[in-house]
Amino acid sequence: MKPERLSFEYIESVRKVTDFVDRLYMVIFFILFSLSVFFAACASPPSAGEAEREEVSVEKETELYGLLPENALLGSGADISVLRFEPDETDSFEIPAGVGLLGLESGDSADPELSRSFRETYLEGLFRDLPLAGVLGGDLVHGWPPQSPAAWVQNWQGTGEIPNSWGLPSLILAVQGFAGSRAFIVQGILMDAYGRSAGIGRANGAMGYGAPLGEDFLYEGQAAQRFEKGLLIVETLRDDGRTGRIRFDPAELPPPPEMLGVFAEGPEREPVSEAFRAAWPLIFDKLASPSAEVKIDAPGTALLFSAAPWQIPLGKTGRLSVRGIYIQSLAEGRALLFLSDYSVTGTGGTGSEAGLRARLLVSPFLDALIAEEALPGSPEPSDPPGESGGRRLDRLLEGLARYGIPLSNPLFRVEDGSYIEAQRFSRGWIAGNLGQR
Repeated sequence: MKPERLSFEYIESVRKVTDFVDRLYMVIFFILFSLSVFFAACASPPSAGEAEREEVSVEKETELYGLLPENALLGSGADISVLRFEPDETDSFEIPAGVGLLGLESGDSADPELSRSFRETYLEGLFRDLPLAGVLGGDLVHGWPPQSPAAWVQNWQGTGEIPNSWGLPSLILAVQGFAGSRAFIVQGILMDAYGRSAGIGRANGAMGYGAPLGEDFLYEGQAAQRFEKGLLIVETLRDDGRTGRIRFDPAELPPPPEMLGVFAEGPEREPVSEAFRAAWPLIFDKLASPSAEVKIDAPGTALLFSAAPWQIPLGKTGRLSVRGIYIQSLAEGRALLFLSDYSVTGTGGTGSEAGLRARLLVSPFLDALIAEEALPGSPEPSDPPGESGGRRLDRLLEGLARYGIPLSNPLFRVEDGSYIEAQRFSRGWIAGNLGQR
């Protein structure tokens, strides 16, 4: 409590001896108090950056959040000999000016969150090496379908000419649900399937399937994508590479476990927790089974690089400045939810702030990341961060120093009629031929 202002007025009604002792005590107290204020004023004030954002060291974070559970970062023991590393020297991630521009029906055409969502999604597409070439025909973010909007959409231009059910060979869709906070891309064989009238009420697009809740991925060896109204699966491929037989499973997605995105006591992490919960659709589809629910092993762990951001190479001249990473162990150590807080600096020094996106690391990619031996084609490790998070976390950091941070979830490619499963890291791709069709 701040001391009261002292008064030295002589009070006639108080006895002289008592008054003298009291005044002497107060004078001594006032001198000591003044000296403490003087020395405090001479101390260096915190800088503006320190005042706005007080960083916490890794050692302090470990005390706040606790260590990882004993079974964390075990992997599944998968055979990683089928995997290879493909260096990717891309470091140009420019977002065209038209991406995220809003149409009149979005309100006052000045919703920064909606616009930023579409721009971040375009950057996600560049990370995945999708053939993006800007906005198709100057299109704006608009309600879709126009007569009875069910989602926000913007039509993007692809560089390829792949026939699809929409009749626009170069079309790539970016779609965000009205209740969602981020857009996702629908492209390739999943966009072909998205245009077929096999959804709810025999409708297609946002009316029949809803807006996407994540990117496309391999589901039990088949191409799939989760939408608001269910899971859309491409069961077969035609010889020309287009979608063959499709299946739509309208089963309702269960709510996420209460522990997902929960951190132990410490600094407020609500944006990170929200990003973790947004990954729930993919977590459920990749990890759940009819006989077992998804297990969250423990509260999340945070590692902040307080002294300086961790610099990781990106392509030939670019870099990632990683301010911190956040992880949570799943499925008894067989999976890991990973989020990095970073900024991108590409060719010519152009910078971009990436959105907070949680990536799922599962077999065999998690196993490769924490393995002692490097995959064929792997580059030499970059400099590891100065801080250490303990033996098991150091294993993870060593893998990140070699391959970079994950820039995508596990996804698939179609090569010669077969699926190649891959995951993008900032220094390239970890990929493997599953031999499935």
